[in-house]
Amino acid sequence: MIHPYISGIQKSIDRNQIIQMLKGALSDEFIAAQNYWMQGKLLLDGPFKEEIQKELFQHMAEERAHADWIIDRILHLSPGTENSPEIKPIDWDRLGKCRYTPAIEWDANSILTNAIAGERCATDHYAQIAEFTKLRDPVTYDLVNKIIDDEFEHIRDLSKLQEMVHERHDKIQKEKGEE
Repeated sequence: MIHPYISGIQKSIDRNQIIQMLKGALSDEFIAAQNYWMQGKLLLDGPFKEEIQKELFQHMAEERAHADWIIDRILHLSPGTENSPEIKPIDWDRLGKCRYTPAIEWDANSILTNAIAGERCATDHYAQIAEFTKLRDPVTYDLVNKIIDDEFEHIRDLSKLQEMVHERHDKIQKEKGEE
């Protein structure tokens, strides 16, 4: 039996459009988790390396949790295999809004800059989904707003780390100038 709320969505909007939007968000979460894992592994030695790696791997786990929530929502909107949430990795870039962008350099500042840009892209994408679902699908609306809160927390965490890296760099530059 289809939950009454889901059948209400079917009457008020094209649920397939929400499912496609969620598949795009799911692709973005897969890309984000991959980025965090890869950049955490390739981060060069330097001040705060362990702290930055720990944060990147924590964010990777949180992005995977977001993917779980999105898969669950897609399955609730489309029981059965009609609109399967399964997505081939080759399709992630096509479906998502946030592209995989490897860091140009593997130093802490470059990796953090790249990660913050990815999180900003995600918040923008989720804001579009929230706007679309606001009056149409409160369950998806609440879900994406929960994820938006997490993504803003990621931006704050990464920005704090980047500020520490910049302060350390400035201190070293100042010490070099005094010698």
